[in-house]
Amino acid sequence: MEMIGQIIAKEPDFVVVGAIPECTDLTSAVQRSQADLLIVEQSSVTQADVGAVLSCSYPTKILTISGNGECGALNELRPHREALLDISSASLIAAIRAAIGPKALKPRLQ
Repeated sequence: MEMIGQIIAKEPDFVVVGAIPECTDLTSAVQRSQADLLIVEQSSVTQADVGAVLSCSYPTKILTISGNGECGALNELRPHREALLDISSASLIAAIRAAIGPKALKPRLQ
């Protein structure tokens, strides 16, 4: 996951608003950070965790990535799950941009 943080940090219009060391209460963490997208390792969350976060009052999406970085999926409330077959830097950034959509990005936290 550290590598993903480094990829995202290179994009001037993306802001990492926080890191959650333990996936114990993802819903509260998303509501506190108001993150547009949550990126997690697939093995650290269950589908119930994903469902709970997606159904919370703050709209977010979840990008799950395998531990070895070879595959991932974008989870949305609609319900929608899109397989990501290529986890290169460019495809990861494209998936994040597609997930967030054309709305204005939040300002960088001070």
